[in-house]
Amino acid sequence: MAQALCELQAELMSTTSKIVRRNKCGNFPSSSELANMSQKKLKLRCNVGYRAKYIQQFAKNVESGNIDLNKFEQQGYSYDQLYQELKKNKGFGDFTCANVLMCIGFYHNIPTDSETLKLLQKVYSSESAEGVAKEIYDKYAPFQCLAYWLDLVNCYEKKVGRLCELDSSKYDTVTLYENNGDAHDHHEKKLKRASSKIDLQNKNKRQSKIKGNVKFRK
Repeated sequence: MAQALCELQAELMSTTSKIVRRNKCGNFPSSSELANMSQKKLKLRCNVGYRAKYIQQFAKNVESGNIDLNKFEQQGYSYDQLYQELKKNKGFGDFTCANVLMCIGFYHNIPTDSETLKLLQKVYSSESAEGVAKEIYDKYAPFQCLAYWLDLVNCYEKKVGRLCELDSSKYDTVTLYENNGDAHDHHEKKLKRASSKIDLQNKNKRQSKIKGNVKFRK
């Protein structure tokens, strides 16, 4: 999802920057770019499904000033306080909150997903994720996420070599899944289908407009 959003931002910027046009990914879209985009385009282009309305609503709240992102990085707020503030926003569950808080320096909770399960299966021979991750990494409190990422990076580097030396064209190989190539191809096909739908919709709109102008002239 993050990759698709960055690719979308590159497309948005391509009309003003030739450099960005040559790159596959841009930056993560700004709140302004997301707020001014239709939910339909966001859903089709980035394959975010029902999350489109949550992403756009959050972006609009940031743009209107209803949400002040700066306060999340101010000193004096505890993990629990920030967690409760984030949970007030629709679409922010435990996984999303843990990711956001990790990015601003709170490493208490590990955002568990399929990659976490793969790591625990590979390193600790575990068939479950959340409870086991807590049991394994709680001894590193309040730096559970850092210990988890160290294990994860070590596994990645055993598979693809040192990440700092990896060419950017191979970033999509950094996963514990053995069939990551198939998953990447499937993702690319979805994006192409979504882009084709958007192009077709725009073409139909132009044709309707032309027909309307012809009728008006008659």
